[in-house]
Amino acid sequence: MIAEEQVSLPRGEVSLVLTDENGIIVDQRHVNLIVDQMRDAIAAFAAQVFTDKIDKIAIGDGGHEPGDPNTPVPPTVSDTALDNQLVIKTVTSVSQPDVKSAQFSFGFTTADVSDPTSVTEAGLFTDPAGDLVARVTFPELIITGILTLTVTWKLIF
Repeated sequence: MIAEEQVSLPRGEVSLVLTDENGIIVDQRHVNLIVDQMRDAIAAFAAQVFTDKIDKIAIGDGGHEPGDPNTPVPPTVSDTALDNQLVIKTVTSVSQPDVKSAQFSFGFTTADVSDPTSVTEAGLFTDPAGDLVARVTFPELIITGILTLTVTWKLIF
């Protein structure tokens, strides 16, 4: 009998780093979730029908219990959008840290959102279709005139 190879499901590693104007880290979180749309896209890529690229990161303020921004509602694999998207931007950095991963990053400031802005969710999206690839919810982070939120998303295959 031939032994079966054990293959891990795709997963994500998300780093949310809030820094001040001097680059000092004020808050940092690490979370992850890959949604079903990404698994569908991987299959479509293998079948040579997937033409979008992962190129957008969005933030929102709807990923929490009503009235309590410090109690996140966990994302599910069937999510297709953020609960309340505030802004979506093209990633500023794309890299391949190793042969089985891809990493995407963008920094959000008050040039992107009002001052102050509470953020409790983030998503990684394809372009141009706008399909959600991965979603994360977390206790409130606040972007202000002196605080930048950098979202770095690593997808591991």
